[in-house]
Amino acid sequence: MDISLIIVDLIVMVSVFLPYFLFISEGKRERKRKSAKIKQAIGNNSLNITQAENWGNTYIGLDTNQKKFLFLKITASECLEQLVDLNTLNGFQIIEKRKGIKRKGKKELLLERLDLEVLLKNSEPILMNFYDIDQMLQEDFELQRIQKWKAILIGQLSAKPFGKKAA
Repeated sequence: MDISLIIVDLIVMVSVFLPYFLFISEGKRERKRKSAKIKQAIGNNSLNITQAENWGNTYIGLDTNQKKFLFLKITASECLEQLVDLNTLNGFQIIEKRKGIKRKGKKELLLERLDLEVLLKNSEPILMNFYDIDQMLQEDFELQRIQKWKAILIGQLSAKPFGKKAA
């Protein structure tokens, strides 16, 4: 009787805690994979990132010495990498796509997509996706984040290096 009770208890414990540990280990593996891709992209481009942010499946980093910023969108199948030289920039524009929905008798605007359009001097603009409802259902302060990075990058454009002044 005691042995069968112990066996049943062990089976119940394993069935409850095993999925928990499997989810934790899979999350750690995914974080390591994303971190390795970020380090690889930084190394391949010989960057010295001074300011960076990593959220969800997106990474943005700024190298103030080389005047470049790196934007990565990491998915299970691919890693979209965009490296932009700040000297080639003409400006930025935030593009929001919203859809009106009715919820509990009230009309609300649902954010569907949020992009930072990078306007370049001599070529086509680059679109950097910060949020897409098809990829990620939950918003994570993306609007504040895109405004913050736009301000940081505009600050880098307006910053002029100090040099020798003629008397």
